[in-house]
Amino acid sequence: MSEFLDRAILFVLRAIGSLQALILINFFMFGWMAVQPFLKHPFDPYPYTMLQTVMTIIMANIDVFILVASLAQQRLSRSQEQQNMYILEELMKTTGAIQEMLAQEEKRDTELRALVESLKEANNG
Repeated sequence: MSEFLDRAILFVLRAIGSLQALILINFFMFGWMAVQPFLKHPFDPYPYTMLQTVMTIIMANIDVFILVASLAQQRLSRSQEQQNMYILEELMKTTGAIQEMLAQEEKRDTELRALVESLKEANNG
């Protein structure tokens, strides 16, 4: 479950860190400021205190989210590293077994050649 959450956090962080998110945030801010002068009763007149508060809350959450995502990335990297080490160990075991089988085959081939040679000598002699 933790790996799923880590991947979800990284997905959301990539979305937040995209050009589309930057454009969306800027449209939101400039739209907020552009609408205020035309309202009969502006809900957030200049100096846009409410907008500043909202943006501060968003930025604080993004900062924390970046830290959490960094930790999630570290956990995923460690997990991937452990998987790679396991695969490497298994490959080394398999390679050792193959080398051992080849050595046995070579020994049998040597014994077989010696037997063939002795039979040839017996037949010739």
